[in-house]
Amino acid sequence: MDPKPQLTPLPPLPGIVSSIKSGIDLIAAHLPAMLFPLVLDLLLWFGPRLSVRSLFQPMVEQMLTDSASLPAEQVEAIRQVIVEWLARYNLLTLLRTYPVGISSLMTAKLPALTPFGPPARLEVHTLTDLLSWMALLTAAGWILGGLYFHWVSQIVAGPGAKPFLGRTLWETVTLSLLFTLVVVMVGFPLLLVLAMIGLFSPAIMQAAVLVLLFFGAWLLIPLFFAPHGIYLHQQNALRSLYAAVRLARFTLPSSGLFVLAVFIIGQGLNYLWVVPPDDSWMLLVGIAGHAFITTALLAASFIYYREIHLWLERIFERPQAGPASL
Repeated sequence: MDPKPQLTPLPPLPGIVSSIKSGIDLIAAHLPAMLFPLVLDLLLWFGPRLSVRSLFQPMVEQMLTDSASLPAEQVEAIRQVIVEWLARYNLLTLLRTYPVGISSLMTAKLPALTPFGPPARLEVHTLTDLLSWMALLTAAGWILGGLYFHWVSQIVAGPGAKPFLGRTLWETVTLSLLFTLVVVMVGFPLLLVLAMIGLFSPAIMQAAVLVLLFFGAWLLIPLFFAPHGIYLHQQNALRSLYAAVRLARFTLPSSGLFVLAVFIIGQGLNYLWVVPPDDSWMLLVGIAGHAFITTALLAASFIYYREIHLWLERIFERPQAGPASL
């Protein structure tokens, strides 16, 4: 009887810390790559505010006037919160798109002042103008985000990479459209169902939210890596999404820990970057620091994706090894 063939040992998974360190070192050697988030945040800080206050504030005032069932103090508190948000909100923040987009510090901070005083304000007065601006800014965010991802991916790929820029941007828009359709067709109905459940039983709604968060955490990993195949392997949007799902399937929990590490580093440092007030020049330090770190983390994600892809190829090429044995 022939002896049972022995499988070769599994190669080690790519290191999370080493990938992040490599991303930081790479961007430190290619500082111009951080220009996209740097320029976007400077635009959102010093540029004009594209405001929707004149469009929505009368609606809010009317709704609160009709809320006779609420105490006057609660109505006034709600009004102040909404009016403050409308005064700060800048429609140009739609240039920050998902899952492909330019990272931005100012989209969360929504600065109301600059070192030169209050910025210029342009009002959106009609719903038609609002929808037009939303479509234009979202499309611009997809294209600019695609250029940003493409630039960083080419740095990671090295000088021998072939820049398929036109096709890359097309697949970026396709992936972004798919993401938007899923959010509209799945996300909004889920919110409506949760709201209806909450009317009958808040306890059941909380349980449903926990279940959705569990599945959402699993879906976050394929979503995080969904664009990477477009830029590193010139895949189409669907193929890149499938590759991200496959990566998540075979590399958990390592890939999940990588995404968590990127989130903790990026969001944790954001609390430091936004410490200076809106009208302080020290906020420039935060904007520059955010631009460098987020670009370095993006480069690290491309490095980790490339190494994980090579790891999976070695796994599937092992003797007697295949998907069923993993």
